[in-house]
Amino acid sequence: MIIDSHQHFWNYEPEKHSWIDDEMSVIRRIFLVMIYKKYLLKME
Repeated sequence: MIIDSHQHFWNYEPEKHSWIDDEMSVIRRIFLVMIYKKYLLKME
């Protein structure tokens, strides 16, 4: 079995990402490396 473990980073912009509707509200936020790193360090 192969597990593809990876991250997607992006800067959410409401005007640019207007295709994100209420059903996808969980991704209506910024996902950048420094934010990911903050959560990752909490897990150590």
